Amino acid sequence: MKKEKIVNDLFKLQDLKYRDFQSRLIPDIPKEKIIGVRTPGLKKFAKALAKEEDIYNWNSDFVLFNDYYFYEEKNLKALLISIIGKNSFEFTINETKKFLPVVDNWATCDLFCPAAFSKTPDKTYAEVLSFLKSTETFTVRFGIRTLISLFTGENYFLYKPEDFNTTGDLVASIKTDQYYINMAMAWYFAELLVKHFDETIYILKDKMLSKEVHNKTIQKAVESFRISQENKAVLRKLKIY
Repeated sequence: MKKEKIVNDLFKLQDLKYRDFQSRLIPDIPKEKIIGVRTPGLKKFAKALAKEEDIYNWNSDFVLFNDYYFYEEKNLKALLISIIGKNSFEFTINETKKFLPVVDNWATCDLFCPAAFSKTPDKTYAEVLSFLKSTETFTVRFGIRTLISLFTGENYFLYKPEDFNTTGDLVASIKTDQYYINMAMAWYFAELLVKHFDETIYILKDKMLSKEVHNKTIQKAVESFRISQENKAVLRKLKIY
């Protein structure tokens, strides 16, 4: 299937009010590069597209093309990687590594959740560690997002990176002025506080995070309905002024 036809089909799903809304949420992308396709419609379109033979064989004009113009083109590619590679870690990780360098906004990054990763946690965790070392903002954010999705539950204590006692310690060692990485870090630690408060609170008590990440972590955790009032009181006392 030709890339031009896919783009034309995306425009058939256009919602101009939604485009205006999206452009306010993603200020880094010029408005003219946003078509305005709602996520449910885009997911439905991706599933239908994945059934077509040339897409499924991953040799079409669209999937080989990496010079995307429209925001929705990247989102569609992210969805196709997940759908088509749902039963193949090798396919998924190879395409993920090709795709991440072109991700240039938080929304595409956070939409990209490859299905195969949850089926192969050991391999996925090893790859996530490499993503965290990247110099690319959204590759690092993607790594942290994957940790949030797959490695903050009961399995948190099963995976330990080399040279660190916990994955949390590793993430805490990331020092950057990149806003989208720092916000992902705060999200990550807030999630750990929800699920493993007693085992995570030392990161705040020991001031292992930058002031920005530290305070944003507390804010997100205090706003959560999943943390007790008692623990919220502890968190409030740890805010850095």
